[in-house]
Amino acid sequence: MSERRRANEAEIKKLQNQKSCIGKNYDFCYACFVSKESNGSHFRTIESSHTMTVDKTNTKDIDKFIAGFPMNIQKLLVQLRTTIKKAAPNAEEGIGYGMPAYKTNGKPLVYFSAFKNHIGFYPTPSGIEAFKKELLTYEGAKGSIKFSMDQPLPLALITKIVKFRVKENLQKRK
Repeated sequence: MSERRRANEAEIKKLQNQKSCIGKNYDFCYACFVSKESNGSHFRTIESSHTMTVDKTNTKDIDKFIAGFPMNIQKLLVQLRTTIKKAAPNAEEGIGYGMPAYKTNGKPLVYFSAFKNHIGFYPTPSGIEAFKKELLTYEGAKGSIKFSMDQPLPLALITKIVKFRVKENLQKRK
């Protein structure tokens, strides 16, 4: 094992018991799942404003996840969570990829998170493709949408996307 990797693993162990990475200069943050040295992976420099470590096995940790953000961001995340739960009342809530995640029929439905300058919503590539005209005003990628924090969330559009994904997952089951 390389010296660098051994040092990163030691930092991860320290962070697992720590409440915050804010203002720290770690190479890897367990709570934020970010890294300064990506080594070919998709990590980015520590930018997150949340301040907790997530227990991925407990649904209640979505509450802790949201509580780790400033109040103005919490409000947006609660609106997003409530919208998803109304559109998919039978979806299972949990943590996936270090963020709130929803599944139907054991298949991923949507994910969301907050970042330095935006709210990330991840309805999978099919959810993006089905609503690409409505999503033209938003920045995003193949499976993600970025919602500005200084604009109201498009809750009606989010509802439509979630309901589409629920139907899609039901069809996959058959």
